[in-house]
Amino acid sequence: MDLSEQVRSLALTAGADLVGFAPVERFALGRRKTHPNYYMPNARSVVSIAIGFPRSIGEVWGTYQEDGTLPGPYMWFGFAYLNWELSRAALKVAKELEHRGFRSLPLPPAHTLVQISLLRKL
Repeated sequence: MDLSEQVRSLALTAGADLVGFAPVERFALGRRKTHPNYYMPNARSVVSIAIGFPRSIGEVWGTYQEDGTLPGPYMWFGFAYLNWELSRAALKVAKELEHRGFRSLPLPPAHTLVQISLLRKL
């Protein structure tokens, strides 16, 4: 089994539903600070993981003002807990890659980066 398949297997075992791989060149047109080589000059690949949640959670998302809606399930299972699990899986993958001699930088789920950029505008 090649390294990509081993990483995929580890991420899936850690709770990921999807695992993808991309060369750093895929980020060439993005902002400088979003390019993997900005943080790790020798990076060659990026591993992305995703975890899904039941559709019903998104279907009932709301503020209690509309019948049949509430914020709780999404805020916990689609946001807080989900991002905790994504972080946990990313850290497991990163630690295993470093154990094998590959430098690795796990990043927090994207929502954290979006919140920081919004706070800077205040």
